[in-house]
Amino acid sequence: MENKNKRILVTGGTGFLGSYLLRFLVMQGYTNIRAIKRKNSSFDLVGDISDQIDWVEGELTDWFFLSDCFEDIDWVFHVAALVSFDARDYKEMQLINVRVTADLVNLSLDNEIQKFCFVSSIAALGRSKVGETLDENAVWKHSLYNSRYGMSKFLGEQEIWRGMAEGLSAVIVNPGMILGSGRWTEGTSRFFSLIDSGFPFIPDGAATWVDVRDVVKAMYHLMRSDVQSQRFILVAGIQSYNDFFKTVAGSLEKKINWISIPSVIQSLILPFAWLMARLSGKRPFITRESLRLSKNSFFYKTDKSLTIPGFNKYLTVNQSVLDTVSAYQQQKKNNLFSPLIF
Repeated sequence: MENKNKRILVTGGTGFLGSYLLRFLVMQGYTNIRAIKRKNSSFDLVGDISDQIDWVEGELTDWFFLSDCFEDIDWVFHVAALVSFDARDYKEMQLINVRVTADLVNLSLDNEIQKFCFVSSIAALGRSKVGETLDENAVWKHSLYNSRYGMSKFLGEQEIWRGMAEGLSAVIVNPGMILGSGRWTEGTSRFFSLIDSGFPFIPDGAATWVDVRDVVKAMYHLMRSDVQSQRFILVAGIQSYNDFFKTVAGSLEKKINWISIPSVIQSLILPFAWLMARLSGKRPFITRESLRLSKNSFFYKTDKSLTIPGFNKYLTVNQSVLDTVSAYQQQKKNNLFSPLIF
């Protein structure tokens, strides 16, 4: 019989992926869940389950705080990360995505935790040429097709592999671009609010997508299994930005006069993105690095992920879009976060 009394520690619990993980664990009947939050973290994504979580407040960069978090812990889900394609965030990505991961690995070893799940990214696989197909055996290669974020996640993975070599039972997941309802000004959720506002630009290239619910389920089943010392690409499918944007617009019933942006003139959008960022006080929605990456297509094998015990099928990209649009419209209507239903 499954032990629902596992003592679980989750980093990044108030974020997009972390909030879905917490919700799913609660749904599965786990009652000893500890989640780390920063002082000013919003509960907007976890308000309905916040009273079922043992919240501990502090900074991931504080080793002494982290050490206290490990008291009586069996499983660790390391979800927290800084995702950015802005060069100004490079040092902080190294701090959060690499050093904090190293600290968590060391504390896991010291406390002899039972299992560790690290959320990496397909960006950590090391792309070297357009159109190549990568699998879990890919070896990192320095190239213009990689990002600073990808490098930071690759280095974070190296800390996990180092921990495994020292006796840590761990698994790594490498999801593509994760779809789902969240904060509509952040991450992939931002595409939906941008398109709803009439944003007309479509870049060349394609992206690999995966539903947030599938990422959570894969993580959960890996932790319950005997699988260890392996990583798994999590991708439901590849879809061009042209098809993706138009599918979202169609689901939103938005008629937009689309402007296809050839790669040779994509850089002309950068001043517009910079101005929007200045006016809003937020990071630009497009940077030179993200533009360079968006105009290319890469492919990933997902056969291995379908061998995860208890996980054998992905939701389609179109189904994820439909469900996310429905949640987006529901939130616009009642001004309350509407999570996707597992």
